[in-house]
Amino acid sequence: MIKNLTNIACKSFKNTDLRKTQLSIQINLDGFSFCIYNLTSKQPIKFQRFEFNNRATTPEQLLNYIKTIYQNNDVLSMSYEKVNVIHQNELATLVPNAFFDQKNLKNYIKKSVKVLDIDFLSFDTLASVDATSVYIPFVNVNNFIFSIHGSFTYFHSFSILIEKLQKEDLKNDKDKIFIHVNNTSFEILVFKNNTLQAINSFEIETSEDFIYYILFTAEQFDLNTETLDLMLLGDINKESERYAILYRYIRNIHFYSNTQKRLPKEFQNLTSQSNFILFNEQ
Repeated sequence: MIKNLTNIACKSFKNTDLRKTQLSIQINLDGFSFCIYNLTSKQPIKFQRFEFNNRATTPEQLLNYIKTIYQNNDVLSMSYEKVNVIHQNELATLVPNAFFDQKNLKNYIKKSVKVLDIDFLSFDTLASVDATSVYIPFVNVNNFIFSIHGSFTYFHSFSILIEKLQKEDLKNDKDKIFIHVNNTSFEILVFKNNTLQAINSFEIETSEDFIYYILFTAEQFDLNTETLDLMLLGDINKESERYAILYRYIRNIHFYSNTQKRLPKEFQNLTSQSNFILFNEQ
């Protein structure tokens, strides 16, 4: 039901005072990851990633997956100085601050997402792009985490991606598309003249779905696939079928690399673009 794909810990982890650490959790419908950071060194000291054999189709199923992970990982229930949670789903939109009014959250999101009367909406203010991310978090999961850890902070994955990538040195005025790949979905961010133009998320089942949405987005923003830079993040490598189909249609493909992010030696086998949201969130 649940695969433990990655389990890494620094040798010093057992001796760590967890009161001086931060627990960061990333949740989506097909997986769960967490990373523990030493707040003094600002380095990860433990990381685990889980994948669900079957993508969660209901809030109850997702919560049951997460409860199982908690039951089998005592470290998750320990006390931490800070706890952050990242909700990664397609239930989000971006609103320019000039048009944002907290009273109208439902109106913003219902244009692209089916919203139920019982849905709780939240938002993250993004200073780097003068916009606000409006989204539907996994409320039942939030309630469960609160029952374990007490108060915590949560964000949407759109917010983390935008804030981190917008601050990057984009080096030149070339058009860029950033693709953050997950198991059954991906996020796409479009930059023109070093400025964010759009962000979206798509569920995918096949590699053909993957390339279709990317080419469709490039066409909508009048981007030339011969000259734009496509930057890859997340769960993708050169041996994957998704990379192979990208290579057939787009000339300039790059794996994102953050040379300023130095990881402990126990984490060196992880590629620089993998787990980008979680490792760059703290």
